[in-house]
Amino acid sequence: MKERQRYVVRNRQIRDNVERVVQELPVPEDCASLEDVRLWEVEIREFKSKRSLAQNSLLWMWNNAIQQHMADHFGQIASAEEWHDILVSRLLPSKVRRVELPGGEGYKVGRTRTSQLTVKRMTEYLDLLNAYCAEYLRLQLPQPIDLMMQAMGRAT
Repeated sequence: MKERQRYVVRNRQIRDNVERVVQELPVPEDCASLEDVRLWEVEIREFKSKRSLAQNSLLWMWNNAIQQHMADHFGQIASAEEWHDILVSRLLPSKVRRVELPGGEGYKVGRTRTSQLTVKRMTEYLDLLNAYCAEYLRLQLPQPIDLMMQAMGRAT
């Protein structure tokens, strides 16, 4: 048996495979000697998928629109990636800590990684970003119906 196996139960066949794997796990009373004893941990929890490809596409469409808007209307020159870092830091809670280099120069590091957000949390972030841009940047972000439906589960 491999050290670690992971299953996402999407149908009966996968559920039956999981059941078979658990049934085949050795238990101490089946082992010939104590040297052969290995205990196994089985954890069952709700599956939470990471952000979807559609959400990622929408996010980067918006980051590019923000970058262009900020350059055109406010003279702020920064890349879409830099605006992404700024807005994620602004809108999502994170654990920021200070790191000092030898010589005393200090930096703040740490922010939430959108690649690690669940689909639900990413939807919440996209809603926050959309509202923030409308209110504070005076920017109506593009919202193509097909991509909005895939990314957010709704059209605007």
